Amino acid sequence: MDVTEIKPTTIQPSQTALVEAIPDTIFRCRADGTYLEVKPAKDTHLPFPPNGFLGKKISDFLPQALAERFLQAQAKAIALNEIQTLEYQLPDSLEPDARLRNYEARIVAMGADETLFIVRDITERKRYEAELVRRSRHATLQSEISLSFTQSGSLNSLLQRCCQSLVQHLDAAFARIWLLNANNNCLELKASAGLYTHLNGNHASIPVGQYKIGRIAAKRQPYLTNNVFNDPHISNPEWARQEGMVAFAGYPLLVEEQLIGVMALFACHPLERSTFNTLESIASQVAIAIKREHAEQATQQLTYALQQAQRIAHIGNWEFEPSSEVITWSEELFHIYGYPVGRVPTLPEVLNAIHPEDRDLWLEAVNQSVQQGIPYSIDHRIYRGDGEMRYINSRGEAQFDPNGNICKLFGTAMDITERKQVEEALRQQFLRQRLVNSILERIRSSLNGEAILKTAVEEVRRFLRTDRTVIYQFNPDWSGRVVVESVGEEWIPIIDLDTQDRCFQQTYVQLYQQGRIGIVEDVCTADLHPCHKELLNSLQVQANLAIPIFQNTSSTKDRTAQTKSNRLWGLLIAHHCRGPREWQATEIHSLQQLSVQLAIAIQQSLLFEQAQSEIAERQQVELALRESEARERARARQLALTLRELQSTQAQLVQTEKMASLGQLVAGVAHEINNPVSFIYGNIAHANDYIDDLLSLIELYQHHYPQPAPAIQQEIEAVDLAFLVEDFPRLLQSMKEGASRIKEIVLSLRNFSRLDEAEMKEADLHSGINSTLMILQHRLKEQTQRPAVNVVREYGNLVPVACYPGQLNQVFMNILTNAIDALEERCQQERNFQPEIRIVTEWASGAAFENAELGDRALIRIVDNGRGIPAQSQKRLFDPFFTTKPVGQGTGLGLSISYQIIVEKHGGQISCNSQVGQGTEFVIEIPTRSVRL
Repeated sequence: MDVTEIKPTTIQPSQTALVEAIPDTIFRCRADGTYLEVKPAKDTHLPFPPNGFLGKKISDFLPQALAERFLQAQAKAIALNEIQTLEYQLPDSLEPDARLRNYEARIVAMGADETLFIVRDITERKRYEAELVRRSRHATLQSEISLSFTQSGSLNSLLQRCCQSLVQHLDAAFARIWLLNANNNCLELKASAGLYTHLNGNHASIPVGQYKIGRIAAKRQPYLTNNVFNDPHISNPEWARQEGMVAFAGYPLLVEEQLIGVMALFACHPLERSTFNTLESIASQVAIAIKREHAEQATQQLTYALQQAQRIAHIGNWEFEPSSEVITWSEELFHIYGYPVGRVPTLPEVLNAIHPEDRDLWLEAVNQSVQQGIPYSIDHRIYRGDGEMRYINSRGEAQFDPNGNICKLFGTAMDITERKQVEEALRQQFLRQRLVNSILERIRSSLNGEAILKTAVEEVRRFLRTDRTVIYQFNPDWSGRVVVESVGEEWIPIIDLDTQDRCFQQTYVQLYQQGRIGIVEDVCTADLHPCHKELLNSLQVQANLAIPIFQNTSSTKDRTAQTKSNRLWGLLIAHHCRGPREWQATEIHSLQQLSVQLAIAIQQSLLFEQAQSEIAERQQVELALRESEARERARARQLALTLRELQSTQAQLVQTEKMASLGQLVAGVAHEINNPVSFIYGNIAHANDYIDDLLSLIELYQHHYPQPAPAIQQEIEAVDLAFLVEDFPRLLQSMKEGASRIKEIVLSLRNFSRLDEAEMKEADLHSGINSTLMILQHRLKEQTQRPAVNVVREYGNLVPVACYPGQLNQVFMNILTNAIDALEERCQQERNFQPEIRIVTEWASGAAFENAELGDRALIRIVDNGRGIPAQSQKRLFDPFFTTKPVGQGTGLGLSISYQIIVEKHGGQISCNSQVGQGTEFVIEIPTRSVRL
């Protein structure tokens, strides 16, 4: 098809802005799939220019299957006049390594023969949706597993549901769970879902430490990989390759560092880090649930046994008639209460047998039952006839007559002491677990040993419900001190007391080194050394429990040999002060476990402190090195500054000597010139008189002898007497002016020659400036490459100023010479440039100097319209040896010496104001009074 035959767009001008605002790519096509117009999205790069699509069909660009989908959707959109939507993927470029991107196309019919394809890049949306799906699947997975363990059924069925959830939600190949059989130290397969569901075979029983699963159990560490093919620990690589296994995740099932089993799964696709994290959380969840199921099974078995015993024992029953206060007990109830069979107790005796703390609760339950006519059930404590306290479950209800009056109370009583003991044991187990977990969490989250120990004593005192808990640390000589303490308000703190036990080293150290636990249930009756008993009594201790804390020490002699030993670091001690106490085995075991964790925390803290100390020492050494380097650099800078000052001083001395010699030479030359010039200037007046007389005589001769002799007439014509008479006076006047000029030059030389004058005297600044200009006249006048420099003098009414005249003349000379150099350089750059120097003198007001009175300073401004000085050069303008002139055209000492003369010698100021292309101004301020420095 000829592209030129395609009709122009049908979008109206009023719609153009709306179309351009749509952030999508828009294709206008015919019903046969021919592209008529393309409007690309701003952030989308088409593989071809927009006009490259015109006249071509969809099938020319898209894969055949995708092109057919587009044509079908297009036909449906036209036929139904409904928007059709389809999603697809295309590479983001024509390169071989191009990545697939997701697109959504909305097809809109525009009449019977045209459609609009509105295409949007939805890659990021798809990624977000996938992330939401993944998070949702993980959350659903965890929720399902949690729900599984709340449902009824055997443990194996619960584990099977767990594996099925893993396979379903993580798209795993298969998942399995093994439980540890502690009797043979083997992992037994209890659940399997996915590709393999059988529980027999080679992996039905795995010894701990063998195969991948056994090593996970032995090391108690997860094993994760997304490269099963190259995994060196896989037992059958060929199987993994055939089945397409890619990822493996195995987790030990641990509760309180106790191995419960192993959970593992294989997947035929890589697993993300978030999936690994979810699996780790699930593994902990499954381990806790298995542990809880084991505990519940044990409880159920115990409950069943108790139920059988109760059935055999025929739980005791009772009756009570309020009218006669007669109590009837069954035989079993006498055994429960510990009363002789047949001796029926009275109502007060029954009430007295109830524990005082439970008596009101029991009475309230009975009264409520009578008033509301409902049964009651309550657990409470009783004291048997032999004084033993037991727990019983009392159940009862009231019987009423037809009139609604109570006629009898009856019920049962069951001894539930064993159940309460189990509940108490579980509560103690929970408290122990919370204690250990609290310390473990503190150890994991902090390296602050003191904070960990403080937390430990607080938790131990709360767990044991005791009065004081301390951690005692030994010194090398086996003396020691209490490092942390938790004590009740009613008991004395001992952390700041001198608690030395004089007999401890001889009597107890060796026993604690051997791992002995110090158990004292009653200090008064215990077989203790007298000095140790005296110490405990002084500390108000009635019962004592001491657990040794060992610190692991290791020394490495070489890379292959390592020795380890345990050193007695201190004691974890519980003091019971309110009376004797029987320490329970569970309490002792918990503190033993805790002492191991504290030893680890202490070791970590010591290592951290050593590292901190080494870092501090290293930082101190680095600081010392930096300080040393800084001192050396400062010394080097000082030496460089001293050298620079020495060089500057030497150069200034040389320059001063030169100027002094020049002054002497100029003074001598001026003197020698002045004498003959004076003779000439003095004789010009006499010569003028003489010539007047001679001219008068000639005029008289001409008057009396108008016709001279021919020889005289000839001589008059030869010498051009008329011209001589007219020009000779002018010649004498010119000689007089030349002599005057020579006298002015000599005077300027004499003024400028005062460079070597060392005393301060009052001098006319204008005279010094004029003398300097006179000397520089040969540079100011017109040259072949430039016009004359126009010097503008704007002198104020200055009085003589106390100064060093010769040195000020040197300053004027330096500044004016630099100004002439700048003007000549600009003249070379600009043909029609008119150079000018403006010198302004005036009085200034204001206290600009410490030793100057208000308004007592003279200002000299020397301004040129030369090329100007760059800002970066102005900062160093008065530095010794700094010059902006080419090499060989300046020493860089002129302005530096000028600065010293003005600031140091005269107590004044000198500054420079300049802009490139506009000229430079030097401002000199000199106090009019003498300044002593």
